[in-house]
Amino acid sequence: MNPGKQFENDFKASVPDDQFFLRLNDAGGWSKASDLRFTPSSLCDCILFSKGDLYLLELKSHKGYSIPQSKIKQLGKLAEIDKPFVYPCLVLNYRDHDVTYLLSAKDAVKCLTGRKSIPMSFCKEHGRIIGQVRKRTRYRYLLETL
Repeated sequence: MNPGKQFENDFKASVPDDQFFLRLNDAGGWSKASDLRFTPSSLCDCILFSKGDLYLLELKSHKGYSIPQSKIKQLGKLAEIDKPFVYPCLVLNYRDHDVTYLLSAKDAVKCLTGRKSIPMSFCKEHGRIIGQVRKRTRYRYLLETL
């Protein structure tokens, strides 16, 4: 299993019983011709309802000190959402450094103005760290803090 899918599975397995979690299906594709492809896109990877707040979450895991803008396709749609108690966010996992941040979509857009990636240093300043505990080779994310 690739590291991104492993991160998504670990994240889902970390959701406490008193929170509602819905993983949206990844876009698939179909084709009758070699040059035609239909791929619907979801607004985000998952929806988390916790303590009266709705989180629209795009989960990304990447090696290194920054996550490229090219890996975050849904950011524009997420950043447009402005509703009370609805939080469109990115969950950015810097897997080489064993750290994960919650960053609002609006802050991510601000960061990417004039940049091509979201550095870990920006998340330290503008995001919220999501605690994590390594269980042998997999992680458990401490989502009770959301």
